[in-house]
Amino acid sequence: MMKQGLIWLSIGFIIVGCSSKEATELEKEYKAKKYSYKLLQNTERVQFKEDNVTKILLTATYINRDNFNNRKHFDEIFLIGLYDGDEEVGSLTTKRLSLELNGIAPTKITPLEKGNSRLKHISFISAWNQFYEVHFKYVEASRLTLKIKSNHFKNKILSFSKVARYQL
Repeated sequence: MMKQGLIWLSIGFIIVGCSSKEATELEKEYKAKKYSYKLLQNTERVQFKEDNVTKILLTATYINRDNFNNRKHFDEIFLIGLYDGDEEVGSLTTKRLSLELNGIAPTKITPLEKGNSRLKHISFISAWNQFYEVHFKYVEASRLTLKIKSNHFKNKILSFSKVARYQL
């Protein structure tokens, strides 16, 4: 009876010891990728299709600066990935495809090179995408509506939240 108790106790220590090492490794990995996970939560995508073929794929990642006390001095910033299947629509810097945030046009659109450090935490990277950093004036609202306008396709809308959705 005593031997059986010691065996079970030994097995328990082995299980606890192994799971604690795994938990520590998982915690390290999570901390290393925490910013990437946060950005993934703030990423939305939209497809424009024609004849059941994707012509445009746009991903938008909201860079939430919620750690600053007085946000009114900061822009609303999005990292935009754009895939144009036919290369007819053009880029965000042409008039054929445009963006609005809560009804307001961007203040600045900067094309980004593939190796740009701003993109290292973004999850939707491909060799066929063009990337942009898009600035809008600060919006005094907890919800943001990003409207994608196209001359060729029906307009699309993506919704973002400045605070956790459960707080709304």
